[in-house]
Amino acid sequence: MSTTPGQEYQRRWHESHPGYHNRHRITAVEKLGGRCVGCGGTESEFLSIDHILDDGHVQRRALKWTGSIYRNIANTVDSGAYQVLCLNCNIEKSLVCVRRHEAVVDGKACKSCDRLLGPSAYRKRGDGWTRTTCKDCESDLRRDVKVKVFTAFGNVCTCCSEPRLACLALDHVNGDGSQLRRDRVHLNGYNLYRRILNGSVLTVGLQLMCFNCNFSKHIGGVCVHRRP
Repeated sequence: MSTTPGQEYQRRWHESHPGYHNRHRITAVEKLGGRCVGCGGTESEFLSIDHILDDGHVQRRALKWTGSIYRNIANTVDSGAYQVLCLNCNIEKSLVCVRRHEAVVDGKACKSCDRLLGPSAYRKRGDGWTRTTCKDCESDLRRDVKVKVFTAFGNVCTCCSEPRLACLALDHVNGDGSQLRRDRVHLNGYNLYRRILNGSVLTVGLQLMCFNCNFSKHIGGVCVHRRP
């Protein structure tokens, strides 16, 4: 896959400044207490900065670079707009904040829930036609499929036994997930879950991990819980 000049510049810059981004992140996290306000976790690799008012996308567009947010927090006296959350609590919060679409008088009826909904409640298909099932019902269906797959894997993280469904994801034991996706052997998310259920994808080489342990394994080769 080709990269843009901007992406290539960022890659070279990070190679020439190892640890720069992480140093600012650690400083910002320590200033905000160094502890997840959700679960109380203190492991540095798991902690992230959360925008309390969920306006992070606005600030990221303005600053262009996540590292600028860390520097702002480190250098600003008033940092009340931020809090520290571990990756698990952060993703759980983001899912709780998702709002379902509200019914409208002159909307289109969803074939699954029969609610009258506006155009924004439906996804567009590739041929330009609007789907007949609303986004909310599609999300419910995807979640049901995900629950069935995760139940088959034990419903807890294989590393730390985290039980919250929102915090769990499938992990490739050998770290070859990206290559399998490029080779179209495995697909992302819902499509992978659906293939597991119909038996077209074997579960050998897959395990259930929470986002904390998954990310820690990604950056260190093995989760911090299992390092000597």
